[in-house]
Amino acid sequence: MKPLFSPIRFAQFLRWEVLGNPRNYLYWFCAIFLISLLALQMLSIPLYGDHYQTGMPYYLGADKIGAQVRLYFMGLLYLLFLTLAPSYIKHATLTDKAKRMEQLMLPVSALERYVAQWLICTVGCTLIFITAFILADLVNLFLLSLYFPLMEGFQPVPVGYLFGIGTDEWGIIRTNHFYNSGGVLFSSFLLLQSIYFFTSYFWSKRSFIKTSLILVAFVIAFVATFVYTPCLKDLLLQDNSDTLLLETIGWSGAHYIAALYFLALGYGRLREAESIPRW
Repeated sequence: MKPLFSPIRFAQFLRWEVLGNPRNYLYWFCAIFLISLLALQMLSIPLYGDHYQTGMPYYLGADKIGAQVRLYFMGLLYLLFLTLAPSYIKHATLTDKAKRMEQLMLPVSALERYVAQWLICTVGCTLIFITAFILADLVNLFLLSLYFPLMEGFQPVPVGYLFGIGTDEWGIIRTNHFYNSGGVLFSSFLLLQSIYFFTSYFWSKRSFIKTSLILVAFVIAFVATFVYTPCLKDLLLQDNSDTLLLETIGWSGAHYIAALYFLALGYGRLREAESIPRW
């Protein structure tokens, strides 16, 4: 009886998955690059154009503000991309009958297949996104230097902040409140990504649209419950600064547990789909 998880088999399958879909990854890279470049141009030109056209003296602080704006945009685009990735990658596999049959015939377990696809949707897509965005930002800075030749000192996006690397010169206050908020946002992202990853196995078609509609309906119902329930509304609006740390830790812990739950559901769905012929 073969083991449930073999590092050698897992590495071979991961290599097969990565090398077997170069065109899809190239499409993702080009799409992220073009979208990022277009959006960065739309964000940057008005900011620097005001200084250039009015003859106002240019100072480095203006570019720090521009870099911060581009960083925030990068974060939002990153979250959108990693929630879209599972649905697209699974859709590309499920709609290709030859690819699907070839994948099922490989001597790997469901767990190895599941972990490999999760790594591709998280770590792999992160590398694709960061590489494409950094390249787009560099091209954007080059174009800005052509548009505004008298302005110097353009700075790239401080990508290190996405990984907790940076200094206070960028104006991001490094306090416990900042890190607590960042922890909740990160855990919320993991939960959201795990939900989309699970539904990509649950629905073979239009999983992103279906999941998004369900989440939007849930958020509307959740907000309406707080708004139209007086006791819950008062609880939401009360000053809780003294217990903020405990609350953020609690929310983050709940998000991590829920993310593991949805990942486990996705693995169960994969095993069910492989044991019962559904195509």
